[in-house]
Amino acid sequence: MLRLLLLCIAASCCTGYGINRFKPVIWSKYSFQGKPVFFGLIRENETVVHFDPPLTAHDKDDIGFGQFVCAYHIHRSNPRFRKTIFPFEIVVVDKLIGLAVIRVKTGAAVSAKNKTYFKFAVSARDCGSPARVSDKAHVLIKVVSANDSVSFVRETYLAYVEEGHSPEAILTILPSDVERAVAFNSTCGYEILTPHVPFRLTLQGVLHNTEPLNHLLAKEYFFGVVAKNCRGDHSKPIFVKVVVTAKRNSSHAMASTAMDSGLMDHHLLGDAPELAQASNAHKVKLMMTVTVVTLGTIAVVVIVLLIIFKNRFSKSNYSDVYYDEEAIDLEWDNSTFDLLAPYAKRPRIV
Repeated sequence: MLRLLLLCIAASCCTGYGINRFKPVIWSKYSFQGKPVFFGLIRENETVVHFDPPLTAHDKDDIGFGQFVCAYHIHRSNPRFRKTIFPFEIVVVDKLIGLAVIRVKTGAAVSAKNKTYFKFAVSARDCGSPARVSDKAHVLIKVVSANDSVSFVRETYLAYVEEGHSPEAILTILPSDVERAVAFNSTCGYEILTPHVPFRLTLQGVLHNTEPLNHLLAKEYFFGVVAKNCRGDHSKPIFVKVVVTAKRNSSHAMASTAMDSGLMDHHLLGDAPELAQASNAHKVKLMMTVTVVTLGTIAVVVIVLLIIFKNRFSKSNYSDVYYDEEAIDLEWDNSTFDLLAPYAKRPRIV
């Protein structure tokens, strides 16, 4: 009798019976009323629905068949649609992580003209005996025309990001159609053309940095982005510029705090190591021609600058300062970060 009992226990362990303690759990980064939500997209000429994130479920059981996910069930709550032909089915492709794909049934088809959206619920069932079923999750699938092409609200995007932040959402690339600017749109993904930049794009067009940015390593990033449809075709590229600003308490951010509000941070020539005291500074407006040499490229720029001089032209030493009426060629001292006038054209002191 004892031997028979041991055989029954061994058989139950081998089949997974009696050790299935947990039910599967479906998780998504989107939720509605406390339930996970999945947004899918499929074109008329395709058979597999594209999801971001993918449909997955996990089970806390660590032994027996209860740790695997065997199947998903589709729940259609509206009685009107229960008798209609439903074109989708769910196939599990990885039982350990519960990864599944939703595809069009053999012989069925989807059409954007006939039905644009499909809304239903799904639940996951593990492989234990008896099996356990997860709570329901919502699935929303949009059908788009195979001839749809993607256009954008604008061709360039600009964003300012303070250095040192953990990966976060920076901006959203919006298609020109307002309807497509919601959680999912008629694209099947985005691709950054410039390699080795610390950014990524989600299916919804949200740009994230993949690592904390450093103002000293790179003050700005400029890269191209294309949208991809589900067939792999690419749209016309658009361009994104991300300016990395210094933290407000850092030394290379001091110059911007003392300058006039009319000058933006990224217009400063160099990172000033120190500033003159406000009580000893004189504000002088100059019209000048400045020659700047940067990476072998010479650009002549005519600008109006508001310059804060150190206490060099104190009223106790000079009565007035006059400059020649002709344009003054100034030199840039990279070691002291000063603007210097050539000796022949120094100010005349009267």
